[in-house]
Amino acid sequence: AKGDLQGRNCPSLRSAIRSFYYPHASLLRMPCAMAASTAMARSSCCAGPSPRCAPPSSLRGQRRPARMAAKTFRAINHGLGGASAFAAVLATQTRKSEASTPPQGHLISGDALPKQLDVLGLAQTMVDITSTVDEALLSRFGVEKGGRRVLSSIDERSDVLTTLAEEDCETQVTPGGSLANTLVAIARLSKAATRQEGSTPLSVCLAGSCGSDALGQFFTSQLGHAGVSVMPVSETEGNGGHTGTVMVLSTADAQRSFLSFFTSERMAVPPALKSAISNSRLVVIEGYLWEMPNAFHAIQEVVALARASGAQVALTAGDPGVVARHREEMLQVLQEGGKHIILFANCEEACELLGRSRTCSGRDAAAALGSLCSVAVVTDGGKGSHVSALGEVHSLAAAMVPQGSALDTCGAGDAYAAGMCYAMMKGYGFQTAGRFASEVAAVVVGRYGAQLQEPDAIGLVRMLPPLSHPLSAKPSSTLAEWHSMIL
Repeated sequence: AKGDLQGRNCPSLRSAIRSFYYPHASLLRMPCAMAASTAMARSSCCAGPSPRCAPPSSLRGQRRPARMAAKTFRAINHGLGGASAFAAVLATQTRKSEASTPPQGHLISGDALPKQLDVLGLAQTMVDITSTVDEALLSRFGVEKGGRRVLSSIDERSDVLTTLAEEDCETQVTPGGSLANTLVAIARLSKAATRQEGSTPLSVCLAGSCGSDALGQFFTSQLGHAGVSVMPVSETEGNGGHTGTVMVLSTADAQRSFLSFFTSERMAVPPALKSAISNSRLVVIEGYLWEMPNAFHAIQEVVALARASGAQVALTAGDPGVVARHREEMLQVLQEGGKHIILFANCEEACELLGRSRTCSGRDAAAALGSLCSVAVVTDGGKGSHVSALGEVHSLAAAMVPQGSALDTCGAGDAYAAGMCYAMMKGYGFQTAGRFASEVAAVVVGRYGAQLQEPDAIGLVRMLPPLSHPLSAKPSSTLAEWHSMIL
């Protein structure tokens, strides 16, 4: 099967897996996963639109999967959720013409971590599976139009994938996640700067409960190609687990409904992750982690470890619903973290965190949150953004979208956080970092998809002014040091 993939002979691949699987059902689990991973590695490397933010089907390119292939693979491996071979076929056939083979993933253990990480992100790892469906299918899946439902088991996820294959639904598979978008953008900006300046690229790593199943291998391969290593984090050592998925069901009117599957694993801070945190300059915590069991205590521990080692912590809010459900815990972490925390939130999330619903302005929200942490960044769409730091609030206008108007605003906040973190780590001041972050977000919303692309990153790094500050020679390891040098 792997040989057929190298020759891009997909019909032979299907035949090989089909003929090999059924007579040897107990033996194929690992070969099937390997074949799936190899196939997935040939899909576009984080270049497609994020499924949860994908444009309506009428606006997307023709990237239809082989329907008979999907039927061939339906539900062949419930141990992998039915998704491994199905997703392999979809991913393989989206980019048949791709000339080169991306790296087979950058999955690292705690022992293999670099001596120092520049950016460590803690996030949920997931793969997004987007399908165009009709309203009758939504009813069969038990999800309201525009609503969300959590799938109860791996078998239920397999059943949904089987139905999508049987109904010949147009489907695409991409790595997903808010923080993954941010880390990919940071890595690509760093890579672009390296080409331009000859500087050492930033080491970027995502730590999360990435399973060893085929979908986990797909996620790892795609992020690895973009320059982001993946560190599996599990409360139980050696637990392969299943990678989370979000199925995005898009109807003809572009309304999106969601079916999610995540393991019920508790959020934990095992020894390998503790070591990684202690050896990182910046630790970014995704807001959606608050939804995991034991998240409050685990995030408290992460912030404490970062403070003890002098690392900076950045928190993202997730979405207004996450903030509403975990407001008190978030505020407590902000108060405990103090000067070691940078907070990223949009205006609605910030107002929810302050208990003011939607009645406060972005500037007022930034000022109020700035009293709780070192830096509070509040984005407000086309109205711009507000950065509260060192007792002052800087209001920054939104950048012009290169294409003239925004096409897809999903991922704008992720891109803004990436631009801000990258510029701050390079040693730029708050206002320059904020303006650069706005430029990064403007480029992303001007295209379909939630991730910054490499050609755009090259143009963006050229916009940064030359650094005359001492940090240009030696980037600061902590924001406190950075503050003192600016002052």
